[in-house]
Amino acid sequence: MLLAVAICVLTLHVLAYRTGLMALYGMLLIDALLLLLVRRRWWLGGALLVALVAGPWLAYQSLESVRQRVEATSYDIEQFERNNDINEYSWSRRLAAWQTATIVARQHPWLGLGRPMPTEP
Repeated sequence: MLLAVAICVLTLHVLAYRTGLMALYGMLLIDALLLLLVRRRWWLGGALLVALVAGPWLAYQSLESVRQRVEATSYDIEQFERNNDINEYSWSRRLAAWQTATIVARQHPWLGLGRPMPTEP
């Protein structure tokens, strides 16, 4: 099972599935908190938290591709915040979709919207 986990982690990092990486690191953070707060395994939980902080920091400091990705993502989000044309930016389009989904969810919290949204004349 440990080998399967190692292969999954390697695959997520090599292919750079951002959503998968977010899920992986989110679950590792939850595991670290459970180790600390529920199981009271201070050394293991603390070591996992340190690794979760040190790993990305070391990657950012040592890998140019990670720095470029962070800068590109920051620029992408900045375009969304400034209301610039976001058609060429992945994160901006995702943020715009999330913003629209939030509005629809507020207007139709129980069943959502099963038909196209009406357009104003």
